[in-house]
Amino acid sequence: MKWELIKAIEEQGYKLAGLSENGMGMINIAIESNEVSEKDSNIEVEESEKAMTFQGVKWASKNLEVDKHVKVGDRFYIEKLTVKATGSFEKINLGNVPVIAVDVRKDGVLFNFENILFRHCIDDDYEEGGNFEETELGVYLKDAFKNALEKAICVGVYDCSLLTKEQVFEDLEYFKSRKNRIKVLSDDSDTWWWWTKSPNASNSTHFCGVDSNGSSDNLNASNSHGGIAPAFLITRD
Repeated sequence: MKWELIKAIEEQGYKLAGLSENGMGMINIAIESNEVSEKDSNIEVEESEKAMTFQGVKWASKNLEVDKHVKVGDRFYIEKLTVKATGSFEKINLGNVPVIAVDVRKDGVLFNFENILFRHCIDDDYEEGGNFEETELGVYLKDAFKNALEKAICVGVYDCSLLTKEQVFEDLEYFKSRKNRIKVLSDDSDTWWWWTKSPNASNSTHFCGVDSNGSSDNLNASNSHGGIAPAFLITRD
């Protein structure tokens, strides 16, 4: 896997300067030393917007010429995301879908879809104390949606679910800015509220959400209008 290749390069004291793959599946790698001379340390590099194509994923980020590492707030676009209709879930067929890196860890990167992909309930028959991963939506995201996502980005996904209330409102620095908690619908660019996977502590059949202004909210799990903006983890192993 490419994560392992990059890690091996870094362990040898080099930094990845570029990576590309041709139509035959051959990987071309450019590396440079991590050691910076006194002369080089004074060089100012103009900030620029670049785009990298990585097995069907178009990745856009600033300062790519300087730092090849993924950072919180980096955005990439899934060129084509198609998920077949299954059960109560309609077919998804979207292009140039933006995804944001919201947490960068030693073992991988947590991504969140920048926009709301579709609207759906958590579960029509949700019962108090139920596990989100076993709800209608939870099962769909970790099975049908995850499989389609892996096919679209050509990278294995460790986990595919929703963010928790704590991640959005307490833990992740990216969401400390209200504007980053506001999402729009992919189909019409209008702002809308979206689900987290955290049950509401004071109401047994409600789940926490984020309203169209970026504030916390909660609604009944059977509400079919809830916006779905999945999160997924890509690990280095």
